[in-house]
Amino acid sequence: MAELTIRAPRDDEAEAVFAADARGFGFHVEPDDMRRRLSLMEWERFRIALDGEEIVGVAGAYSLQMTVPGGAVLPTGGVTWIAVAPTHRRRGILTELLELVHVDIAERGEPLAALSSSEGGIYERFGYGIASRVRSARLDHSRAAFRRDVDVGAGSVRFVDDANAQPLIADIYERYRTTRPGEVTRSADWWRALEGGRRGPAGGFSPVWYLLHADGYAVYRIESRWDNGHKKRALDVVELVAVTAAAHAALWHTLVNVDLVGQITSEMIPLDDPLPMVLADPRALRTDEITDGTWLRPADIAACLRARTYGTDDGFVIEVEGSRYRLEGSPAGAMCSKVRSRADIVADRAAVGALLLGGIRASHLAAGKRLEFRTPAIAGRVDRFFLGDVEPHSQTHF
Repeated sequence: MAELTIRAPRDDEAEAVFAADARGFGFHVEPDDMRRRLSLMEWERFRIALDGEEIVGVAGAYSLQMTVPGGAVLPTGGVTWIAVAPTHRRRGILTELLELVHVDIAERGEPLAALSSSEGGIYERFGYGIASRVRSARLDHSRAAFRRDVDVGAGSVRFVDDANAQPLIADIYERYRTTRPGEVTRSADWWRALEGGRRGPAGGFSPVWYLLHADGYAVYRIESRWDNGHKKRALDVVELVAVTAAAHAALWHTLVNVDLVGQITSEMIPLDDPLPMVLADPRALRTDEITDGTWLRPADIAACLRARTYGTDDGFVIEVEGSRYRLEGSPAGAMCSKVRSRADIVADRAAVGALLLGGIRASHLAAGKRLEFRTPAIAGRVDRFFLGDVEPHSQTHF
C-alpha cells in the first residue's frame, strides 16, 4: 500500500474528486450535474487524501455568510463533501482532513464553521453542536382548508417560468435571509446551479414550478404518477420564502389548490411556521420527523458571541476549553472579550455552537451534560438570554 498524502486537488482532478464524493454517499454523479456544480467549487478550500494515485478521502468548504439573531451575518466556512472510502477507515483520514479545512477557515478570518451531517454521531467531537432542527412534514390535501377569516390574497400569486424566475426570487431571498437565523448567502453561481438542478426531474418528481408573490415565492415539484384522476399524487415544496404573513398565506393557499394532489410534503417548513394557525384544521399538517439541521463550530468564540443579539439584557462569564469570556448582551447588541473572572457557565465549543442561533435552550444542553451552570439558579436567566425571536432554519443545502 502506497503512502497516504493529503493536498489540495488540481483543477484537472475535478472529475475524480466528484467521483470520490459520490462514492462516499452512495450515488453516481451525472456529467450534467458535475458541470453545473463546478462553478461553486473553490478547489483551494478542499483537501483530498490519496493512496498512490487513488483519491480515498475528500473534504472542503464553501465561502458563506450566515445570519445570526438580530440580522447580522458571520463569515462562515460551509464545510462539505466529507467522505472517506470504506477501504481506508480507522486511519485518521477524516480527522486530518477536517483539521486542515479548519485551519483554512481560521486563516481566512472566518469565525464560524457550519455543516449538515449525514450521520449524527460524528461531528460533536470536532467541536460542532446542533444549532437548528429540521422537520419532515406532510399536509393532508383534503383537510387543508383555510380559516374563513384569513385573507388569502386573491390574485396576488402568479406562475413565473424558468427563464424569468431566478432574478426575481433571488431579490426576495435577499430580503428574507436576514430575518431567519441560520440562513446563508447565495452567490450568482449558487443560483445558477440551483436553477439548473431544478429544471429536470428528481426522485420520481417532476421539474419544478415557481409561484411568485411580491413578498415571497414557492418552488414545488409534483410526483410523476397518474392515477386515473384520483388524488394520490404528492406535491413536494422544495422551497418557500415569505417575507410577510400575507405572502405566506397567499402562497400556501395557492399550493393547497393545486389539483389532483393527495398530500403535500416538505422538509422546508420551520418549526415555528404559522401554517397550522391559518388552517381550519391544524392537525392537517403532521410532523413525521424532527432531526438535526445545521451544526456549528465557533472558531472564534468571542467574535461569534458578540455578533448576535440576545433576548434579555444580561451578562455571564462563559468558560470554553480553558478560556473565559465575559458576554454582555441585550436585544440591541453584545460585547464579548476574554477575562479571568469566575465562570458562570462551563461549556465546550460544540455547546456554544448549539446556542449561537437562538433555537436551543441552555438548560437542555445542561441536562444532556453538554454544559454546566456553576450556579444552578441561573438556568432560567440563561435560557431567556440565549433564545431568539424565531426558530433558526436554513433552506440552503451545502
